[in-house]
Amino acid sequence: MATKKKATAKPSRNKPAAPVFRTAIAAGEEKITFKVNGGYRLETPGCKSKIQRITQNRIWRVQRQESNSARFAFSLNLGRYESEAEAEELLEQLEADGHEVDVSTVGVQLELGSFTHDNRRFQVNLGSYDTEAEARAQLEELSRYEPTLIRRRVKEAGGRFEIFDLEYDKHTMVDDICRLIPETPESRLIMLKARIHPGNQRSEKEDLVFGGGIEFRLENGGLMLAVNEVDMEDYVLAVVASEQDSDYPREALKAKAIAVRSLGLAKLGHQHPNDDYDFCAFDHCQMYRGVGEVHDQQRKAVSMTRGRVVLFDDKVASTWYSPVCGGHLEDGKHIFDIPALKYLTGFRDKSDRARRRDKVDLSRETNIRDWINSEPNTYCHVTERLSQQVYEQSRRYYRWRESYQRREIEDVITRNTGVDIGTLYEIIPIRRGVSGRILEMEIIGSRDNVLIKGERRIRQTLSSSELLSSCFHVEVEYTDLNEPLNFIFHGAGCGHGVGMCETGAGTLAVDKGMKYQDILAHYYTGTIIKKIYS
Repeated sequence: MATKKKATAKPSRNKPAAPVFRTAIAAGEEKITFKVNGGYRLETPGCKSKIQRITQNRIWRVQRQESNSARFAFSLNLGRYESEAEAEELLEQLEADGHEVDVSTVGVQLELGSFTHDNRRFQVNLGSYDTEAEARAQLEELSRYEPTLIRRRVKEAGGRFEIFDLEYDKHTMVDDICRLIPETPESRLIMLKARIHPGNQRSEKEDLVFGGGIEFRLENGGLMLAVNEVDMEDYVLAVVASEQDSDYPREALKAKAIAVRSLGLAKLGHQHPNDDYDFCAFDHCQMYRGVGEVHDQQRKAVSMTRGRVVLFDDKVASTWYSPVCGGHLEDGKHIFDIPALKYLTGFRDKSDRARRRDKVDLSRETNIRDWINSEPNTYCHVTERLSQQVYEQSRRYYRWRESYQRREIEDVITRNTGVDIGTLYEIIPIRRGVSGRILEMEIIGSRDNVLIKGERRIRQTLSSSELLSSCFHVEVEYTDLNEPLNFIFHGAGCGHGVGMCETGAGTLAVDKGMKYQDILAHYYTGTIIKKIYS
């Protein structure tokens, strides 16, 4: 059961073009309301439509009428390989032992001129179970393979939705899917009151502007989904504009554009294999809020680096980045489900000489308090207004403090874990990464204890939204009766800390005068930059 390749490279007579990316810009909605600037042609592959064009000067809506959810089966993934031959070898061994197995593919293979981008992985999967419990029952028997539980879609969602203007002068029913094709490159769709963070009812909403094609369909849960189709350069521009202010230093902005492009290609086909899109619009993939606020500086950074990506061993590198590393980068293998990679190893964010001189083991609890409390001199510790955005990010995130009353954080933990811990006594770090980020912790309560693994999960467990970083230590204030009263988090950095520190990159550009090539070489050790299409 191979994952389909959703992105393609558009043909050109003269030069290789950027591939097309599909990004979910709204999901899990009963209805989606929008208007357009410029015309769009409406295509309805599954039925005859009463509407041929979506025109401006009207407010439009797509609204679910009836639907069936997608159906999934559960399997055990017993291995993931870069080579199809290795996967087939394990498949034959397992079949000889009487197991029902198959090989599935995630990722894509794209021809971009003379460069072949191939990030495919071949997965060996056992069984197809209707329930998660049935699949879990096999885990112990196959423990020697270190299996992981995966979910695979076996039937797509289906149903009907209606598209109409709010005056109901024009309306038509649609089976399963429809597409809005822009009639000019300047055509824009404005999604009204779009939710910025999915699944959060308190999320801020705002109007977002998108270029390119738009697809409306029913997502896996049977609700409405909107997908934006643009070529990769337009995707990169939208991400850069969504994540970085226009006054960010020029060379750092170019480095950011190349990192966004490289990460998008590296993760293409891996992020949402069960969905009808390549990327979500949130930081699980990369922030994507359309083209409503694109400035010349951002546009120039993308156009001047067009087609350039970071390569390691002739493959596009997974160039993760975060706003503020807090002074020390983290190993990629500790944060993401990846093997150790030379270009994603953690180090103190200073020059090579300073790293060797000031080396500190932040995985040790005896060192972490001094590290956080002392505010050491690193590239993202900015004390002068060399750039307004760089200075503001450092001031807000390099070191931070967040305080909870005991009952408040008990409620947060119960809500986020589903476990009633009773009275919270202690939060104990069990394992830290090289940057001091907590990778595993235990929450001690009067009724129950909870073990939490994973940097992102830890940040989500201890906050009503999300802690800025898992590099923190906890100070507990007690009552006169020696009962916990307040829990105070003293932290460093913002984000996972893997790869490029964006604030540090700003310092390197302004204070050290580095070009984008040198900035990327500093953060992604042993990589090169190559232009793979024009």
